[in-house]
Amino acid sequence: MDRSGSTAPARGEAPASPGGADPARRIGELRREARRLQEALVSHAVVDQATGVIITLGALRPDEGLEVLRSVSRRTGRALADVARLIVEWPSRDRLPDDVGPALRAALEEAGGG
Repeated sequence: MDRSGSTAPARGEAPASPGGADPARRIGELRREARRLQEALVSHAVVDQATGVIITLGALRPDEGLEVLRSVSRRTGRALADVARLIVEWPSRDRLPDDVGPALRAALEEAGGG
């Protein structure tokens, strides 16, 4: 703040970045955040696609399909996004990994859709 009470930068001065951080550092942080958000968006889309596959396989409601996906993740110890990716890629691979296939069958049976 100057003597007039203004917090605006003086003529010819660059505005201070939030928290006084270096602008180049802030740009790097924002790029990392954008990349993280993009990855989260893609992961969410794959989870939605896998849930749709499971709903179709088991004639389930959407909430049941997501719970089956979570169950497979817990049973296999794999991350939810990894299980989702494997299920979405299943048609092009012709089979699921040895731990995922049985876990999916068991979870579908528990949900009443297998």
